[in-house]
Amino acid sequence: MTSSTESVDAKLHRKIAIDLFNHTWALIERQDRTPDDDAEMVNAAHTSRWHWSRSAGCEPKNLAIAEWQISHVYAISQRAEPARHHARQSLQICRKHGLGDYLLAYAYEALARGAAVAGDDVDCEEWLEKAWAAAQEVGDPQTRERLETDLGSVRSR
Repeated sequence: MTSSTESVDAKLHRKIAIDLFNHTWALIERQDRTPDDDAEMVNAAHTSRWHWSRSAGCEPKNLAIAEWQISHVYAISQRAEPARHHARQSLQICRKHGLGDYLLAYAYEALARGAAVAGDDVDCEEWLEKAWAAAQEVGDPQTRERLETDLGSVRSR
Protein backbone atom coordinates (compact mmCIF):
# COMPACT_ATOMS: atom_id res chain seq x y z
CA MET A 1 0.00 0.00 0.00
CA THR A 2 1.35 3.42 -0.90
CA SER A 3 1.11 6.32 1.48
CA SER A 4 -0.77 9.45 0.50
CA THR A 5 2.59 11.26 0.30
CA GLU A 6 3.90 8.73 -2.24
CA SER A 7 0.69 9.06 -4.24
CA VAL A 8 0.94 12.85 -4.32
CA ASP A 9 4.62 12.61 -5.22
CA ALA A 10 3.86 10.17 -8.05
CA LYS A 11 1.16 12.51 -9.38
CA LEU A 12 3.54 15.46 -9.17
CA HIS A 13 6.24 13.47 -11.00
CA ARG A 14 3.72 12.78 -13.78
CA LYS A 15 2.77 16.45 -14.09
CA ILE A 16 6.41 17.52 -14.19
CA ALA A 17 7.24 14.81 -16.76
CA ILE A 18 4.43 15.97 -19.03
CA ASP A 19 5.27 19.66 -18.61
CA LEU A 20 8.95 19.05 -19.39
CA PHE A 21 8.09 16.81 -22.36
CA ASN A 22 5.93 19.61 -23.78
CA HIS A 23 8.62 22.23 -23.03
CA THR A 24 11.18 20.06 -24.84
CA TRP A 25 8.80 19.73 -27.77
CA ALA A 26 8.39 23.52 -27.95
CA LEU A 27 12.18 23.86 -28.08
CA ILE A 28 12.40 21.18 -30.79
CA GLU A 29 9.98 23.17 -32.94
CA ARG A 30 11.82 26.49 -32.56
CA GLN A 31 13.53 27.53 -35.75
CA ASP A 32 15.89 29.99 -34.04
CA ARG A 33 17.34 27.77 -31.30
CA THR A 34 20.59 28.93 -29.77
CA PRO A 35 23.28 26.65 -28.31
CA ASP A 36 21.86 27.51 -24.87
CA ASP A 37 18.41 26.44 -26.08
CA ASP A 38 19.91 23.15 -27.30
CA ALA A 39 21.45 22.53 -23.87
CA GLU A 40 18.13 23.34 -22.19
CA MET A 41 16.34 21.02 -24.61
CA VAL A 42 18.65 18.11 -23.77
CA ASN A 43 18.39 18.74 -20.03
CA ALA A 44 14.61 19.04 -20.15
CA ALA A 45 14.26 15.80 -22.12
CA HIS A 46 16.45 13.89 -19.64
CA THR A 47 14.61 15.37 -16.67
CA SER A 48 11.25 14.52 -18.21
CA ARG A 49 12.40 10.90 -18.63
CA TRP A 50 13.52 10.76 -14.99
CA HIS A 51 10.18 12.09 -13.73
CA TRP A 52 8.29 9.64 -15.96
CA SER A 53 10.09 6.75 -14.30
CA ARG A 54 8.72 7.88 -10.93
CA SER A 55 5.26 8.95 -12.05
CA ALA A 56 1.83 7.60 -11.30
CA GLY A 57 0.68 5.20 -13.98
CA CYS A 58 3.97 5.14 -15.84
CA GLU A 59 3.89 2.48 -18.53
CA PRO A 60 6.69 1.16 -20.73
CA LYS A 61 5.31 3.20 -23.63
CA ASN A 62 5.93 6.41 -21.66
CA LEU A 63 9.57 5.42 -21.20
CA ALA A 64 9.96 4.37 -24.86
CA ILE A 65 8.63 7.75 -25.94
CA ALA A 66 10.85 9.58 -23.44
CA GLU A 67 13.93 7.73 -24.72
CA TRP A 68 12.88 8.56 -28.30
CA GLN A 69 12.60 12.24 -27.38
CA ILE A 70 16.05 12.27 -25.78
CA SER A 71 17.46 10.61 -28.90
CA HIS A 72 15.72 13.14 -31.10
CA VAL A 73 17.08 16.16 -29.24
CA TYR A 74 20.60 14.78 -29.46
CA ALA A 75 20.16 14.09 -33.18
CA ILE A 76 18.96 17.60 -33.97
CA SER A 77 21.84 18.90 -31.83
CA GLN A 78 24.19 16.89 -34.08
CA ARG A 79 25.37 14.62 -31.24
CA ALA A 80 25.37 11.19 -32.85
CA GLU A 81 26.62 8.90 -30.08
CA PRO A 82 24.06 9.86 -27.41
CA ALA A 83 21.33 10.00 -30.08
CA ARG A 84 22.11 6.41 -31.02
CA HIS A 85 22.36 5.30 -27.40
CA HIS A 86 18.91 6.60 -26.47
CA ALA A 87 17.42 5.27 -29.70
CA ARG A 88 18.71 1.82 -28.71
CA GLN A 89 17.13 2.32 -25.27
CA SER A 90 13.78 3.11 -26.89
CA LEU A 91 14.02 0.02 -29.10
CA GLN A 92 15.02 -2.15 -26.14
CA ILE A 93 11.95 -1.02 -24.18
CA CYS A 94 9.72 -1.73 -27.19
CA ARG A 95 11.16 -5.22 -27.62
CA LYS A 96 11.11 -6.07 -23.92
CA HIS A 97 7.46 -5.09 -23.55
CA GLY A 98 6.16 -6.14 -26.96
CA LEU A 99 5.38 -2.59 -28.01
CA GLY A 100 4.69 -2.20 -31.70
CA ASP A 101 2.75 0.21 -33.87
CA TYR A 102 4.11 3.77 -33.89
CA LEU A 103 6.33 3.18 -30.84
CA LEU A 104 8.42 0.58 -32.63
CA ALA A 105 8.42 2.55 -35.88
CA TYR A 106 9.69 5.65 -34.07
CA ALA A 107 12.40 3.65 -32.29
CA TYR A 108 13.62 2.60 -35.75
CA GLU A 109 13.30 6.22 -36.95
CA ALA A 110 15.48 7.36 -34.06
CA LEU A 111 18.11 4.76 -34.91
CA ALA A 112 18.08 5.87 -38.54
CA ARG A 113 18.32 9.55 -37.56
CA GLY A 114 21.21 8.85 -35.18
CA ALA A 115 23.02 6.91 -37.92
CA ALA A 116 22.44 9.79 -40.35
CA VAL A 117 23.96 12.27 -37.90
CA ALA A 118 26.94 9.93 -37.50
CA GLY A 119 27.36 9.76 -41.28
CA ASP A 120 26.73 6.00 -41.20
CA ASP A 121 24.78 5.60 -44.45
CA VAL A 122 24.63 1.79 -44.25
CA ASP A 123 23.04 1.74 -40.77
CA CYS A 124 20.80 4.65 -41.69
CA GLU A 125 19.42 2.78 -44.69
CA GLU A 126 18.91 -0.45 -42.72
CA TRP A 127 17.01 1.32 -39.94
CA LEU A 128 14.98 3.36 -42.41
CA GLU A 129 13.88 0.15 -44.15
CA LYS A 130 12.69 -1.25 -40.82
CA ALA A 131 11.00 2.04 -39.95
CA TRP A 132 9.16 2.22 -43.29
CA ALA A 133 8.01 -1.39 -42.90
CA ALA A 134 6.83 -0.73 -39.34
CA ALA A 135 5.08 2.44 -40.50
CA GLN A 136 2.85 0.33 -42.74
CA GLU A 137 1.55 -1.38 -39.58
CA VAL A 138 0.57 1.86 -37.82
CA GLY A 139 -3.19 1.81 -37.41
CA ASP A 140 -3.99 5.50 -37.04
CA PRO A 141 -3.77 7.29 -40.43
CA GLN A 142 -2.76 10.65 -38.90
CA THR A 143 0.00 9.06 -36.86
CA ARG A 144 1.21 7.13 -39.91
CA GLU A 145 1.25 10.33 -41.99
CA ARG A 146 3.26 12.18 -39.32
CA LEU A 147 5.67 9.24 -39.08
CA GLU A 148 6.13 9.12 -42.84
CA THR A 149 6.89 12.86 -42.85
CA ASP A 150 9.43 12.36 -40.08
CA LEU A 151 11.02 9.43 -41.95
CA GLY A 152 11.31 11.61 -45.03
CA SER A 153 13.30 14.16 -43.02
CA VAL A 154 15.85 11.74 -41.53
CA ARG A 155 18.60 12.53 -44.00
CA SER A 156 18.11 16.29 -43.92
CA ARG A 157 20.66 17.61 -41.46
